[in-house]
Amino acid sequence: MKDEKLLKTILRDPEAGMERLVAEYGGLVCAVIRSRLSGTRFCEADIEDCAAETFADLYAGLKAAEHSGDLSGFPLKGRLCVIAKRRAADMLRRFYREADVVPLTPEISAAVPAPGSVEEAFAEAETRAALIAAVKALGRPDSEIIIRKFFLGQSAKEIAEATSLSESNVNTRTHRALKKLKKSMGGEYYER
Repeated sequence: MKDEKLLKTILRDPEAGMERLVAEYGGLVCAVIRSRLSGTRFCEADIEDCAAETFADLYAGLKAAEHSGDLSGFPLKGRLCVIAKRRAADMLRRFYREADVVPLTPEISAAVPAPGSVEEAFAEAETRAALIAAVKALGRPDSEIIIRKFFLGQSAKEIAEATSLSESNVNTRTHRALKKLKKSMGGEYYER
């Protein structure tokens, strides 16, 4: 019911409606973006820019749906979360492309761990480095598929478009690559 009222307000008075939408869902959108950009070199202004782009994309989608006459089942919260995830992934891709770095580099955080957890921090860094090495050892296109799916949060359809593979091939390769990673890491394999 709340979303229906917001939709009507946005369509009737876009400025006031979008203001209410941001007030209602701004925190959620920023939280989704922060979760995708955590541990990276993005500041609060970057997160706010990404959130602004998310709301602009939602508005454009809403106007397109209004124009086509199909506003039934336009869930604001769900769409905002999906758009926010995609926008954050786009921002990560741009960052890595412009910085000319590989997104999976083993590095120890500059933050000093809390007393008593130094061993855990180093163990985690070693595990992360081993995982990165194992992913790279998969070779292309499997390593790229794993990076895109689990580190950049792309869907199988997005990966298929980017790699010129079929969606079913991406899913099959993902499954096989995860089995190889399980074997090389000596750990448990959980189906996602």
